[in-house]
Amino acid sequence: MVIGTLIDVNTEDSVLLAKVVDETEDTYRIKYLSPIKRKYNDLRVYDYEECVEEVDKECVSGFYDTGDEAVAGYTQIEGGGFVLNEESDDDYDPTSDEEEEEDESDEESLCESESESEENIEIE
Repeated sequence: MVIGTLIDVNTEDSVLLAKVVDETEDTYRIKYLSPIKRKYNDLRVYDYEECVEEVDKECVSGFYDTGDEAVAGYTQIEGGGFVLNEESDDDYDPTSDEEEEEDESDEESLCESESESEENIEIE
């Protein structure tokens, strides 16, 4: 792993973006990109924490193969820090998620009924 690479880290509450600052055999030493108190044009500003955390490699859910925050949807701003690009949410359509969830539950129902019908077949 190249030092400075961005990764997604699974935490208890969510998935957070972090930058790798060091690596051991089983862990990454990282700095999380976290919201800070400052605002920029009414947008939340994010910056890397001073504290270096150590996480198990198995907690990493994504690799960006770059240290460029723009690839992860952030824009660097004057005075330091980053803002999350609002454009990334423009394509979001909550109704498509609901339709996908319905499709998945239909598929689960079909699978259950198929397995139930297989159990009811008598072998002669």
